[in-house]
Amino acid sequence: MSWDARLIHFADQNVPGAQVYHQAGWDSWQRFSFYVFLLRQGDDVVLVDCGMDDPAPLNAAILGDLGEDGCIRHVETGGLIEPLLAREGIALSDVTHIALTHLHADHASNVDLFPEAKIIIGTRGWELHQLRRSSHPALVGAPAFPTHALTILDEAFDSGRLLLADDGEEILPGFRAWTIGGHTDDSTGYAADSDAGRLVFPGDSVWTFDNLERDIPVGSHIDVPGCLEALAWARSAGEVVLPSHDPLLLERYPDGLISGGAR
Repeated sequence: MSWDARLIHFADQNVPGAQVYHQAGWDSWQRFSFYVFLLRQGDDVVLVDCGMDDPAPLNAAILGDLGEDGCIRHVETGGLIEPLLAREGIALSDVTHIALTHLHADHASNVDLFPEAKIIIGTRGWELHQLRRSSHPALVGAPAFPTHALTILDEAFDSGRLLLADDGEEILPGFRAWTIGGHTDDSTGYAADSDAGRLVFPGDSVWTFDNLERDIPVGSHIDVPGCLEALAWARSAGEVVLPSHDPLLLERYPDGLISGGAR
């Protein structure tokens, strides 16, 4: 079976180069783009990450460190997830699964908009996140980790709506998950079979094609060896790697179509 896949661009940001590249890029800035990936196959509608409708809480923290230039801004063709999905013929209630690459605000904040969708994250990543909440709660605190989203995930775990994926487990036909770590304890990568080859979604463990091609860990991480292992995983997991924040994705897929295109 083959997944149709689309790239949905909702925001941009300028970030210091040292955030993108471990121990490098100190005197440069780089543009980030923010995406949600929409996958469809039969009756299954999967969002790899669900985005962030309200960047204000995160921007309040960013403003003090980076100033206005570093704030996250919705792009003219982006913005709120509901109308962005509607452009693709998808209602919020049509989404059957949310596959979270990790629990940072720009990836998980909108999870409350999908109360019926099953939520996927790696088993090891979820367990490590719980340990971190116990041992160093400030490291997984708001606004980077949105409190409301974590509450919903706890409730989803209790109700069975949270699907914990073992490494390499096929959660849906042709759709697999791995805990890859590196950027955060809970970082989870996904691979989906498509007519363009196997698509790889590494989340923030691979921010740009430069990270991947030059084997440079991202500058924001909890584990440098884990970042290198995540890069190696991304290169081996499939043919089409989709870095989480690289504006070059918009040049490679200007109409948003990655594979398929069924409506």
